[in-house]
Amino acid sequence: MDLGPLLELCEQGVRDGVFPGAAFAVGTAQKTEVGCVGRQRYKPSAPEITPATLFDMASVTKVFATTTAAMLLHDDGKLDIAAPVARYLPQFAAEGKKEITVRNLLVHDSGLPAYANYQGKLTTCEAVRQALLEEKPINPVGKTTVYSCLNAISLQRVIEALAGVRLDRFLSQRVFGPLGLTSTLFCPPEADWSLAAPTEKMARWRLSFRKEPPTQPEDIERALGAWIQGEVHDPLAYMQGGVSGNAGLFSTVGDTAKFLRMMLEKGSGSGKQIVCSGTVEEWTRRQGSESSRSLGWDTKSAKGSSAGSKFSMRSFGHTGFTGTCVWVDPENELFAVLLTNRVHPTSENSKITQFRPKFHDLVFRLAKG
Repeated sequence: MDLGPLLELCEQGVRDGVFPGAAFAVGTAQKTEVGCVGRQRYKPSAPEITPATLFDMASVTKVFATTTAAMLLHDDGKLDIAAPVARYLPQFAAEGKKEITVRNLLVHDSGLPAYANYQGKLTTCEAVRQALLEEKPINPVGKTTVYSCLNAISLQRVIEALAGVRLDRFLSQRVFGPLGLTSTLFCPPEADWSLAAPTEKMARWRLSFRKEPPTQPEDIERALGAWIQGEVHDPLAYMQGGVSGNAGLFSTVGDTAKFLRMMLEKGSGSGKQIVCSGTVEEWTRRQGSESSRSLGWDTKSAKGSSAGSKFSMRSFGHTGFTGTCVWVDPENELFAVLLTNRVHPTSENSKITQFRPKFHDLVFRLAKG
């Protein structure tokens, strides 16, 4: 495949201020090809984006990590998605949530609010985790689709209760290790932060959640003048220590492509059956006519999809707030990865919304003719 047109499109994206840099991958049934453009920041001296650049995956974490972990527990016979969440997490039943099922979390009709803003209000991970458990539904269960980070965080709690280990450790053992994803992880070590594409400026509320918060005025000012780099951008994930069901995963374009190839090949990767093929088919299928949601994943909408107009309606994928995007088209045996840090220097930049469909339409034309 000639990547020239995709490289030019992404280079134009840099020139137009869509993002400072991007890494992308296109995979077919035969092979995967990768391209990189731009730099970590809009500065000629900034490091170039390379295949080794770590990207904050943001809400792509929900499918790359959390949903995959739930699929595995389903395959293990430990997780019944029709069961109430409170079966696995008794304390979840408080505040009118006892009827919410795991399926409700996966298809985003639990009734829980879209987000919870604790910045400047809570100052410890423990307080945040308790407050999340005490959140009240804002809609009747099963009646309204509201895409919610609280659904993914609640699912994380269920996964950890069943697995007996934290989400990141479970995934390392069952997914990242077996697939050879050597650069996919939560909470990158500080030595690797320079490999990460930066996002926005550090906010003052974040300082109290650091292991060693700065106390001297000059240290505080220095911290507030720095970019978030190598630490998760999402507030709820950061306030929980960086490991969360809604966000927190970091990965490279190559590792993300390996994961999508596993999904394209119905759960098979690196010579192993990671997830049962029937589970992949069912969990990536649209679950009803009232929304585009499948189980954890999203599916392509007839209009306005980030997957553009060419990918088939059987396609499934997800986007991330920081500028990440993944789509798999099983009908056409095709997948695409687009990783950017469009939130740098500010998340008010929304140009990525118009860029994504153009990117995916061009991917399809180059791959399928």
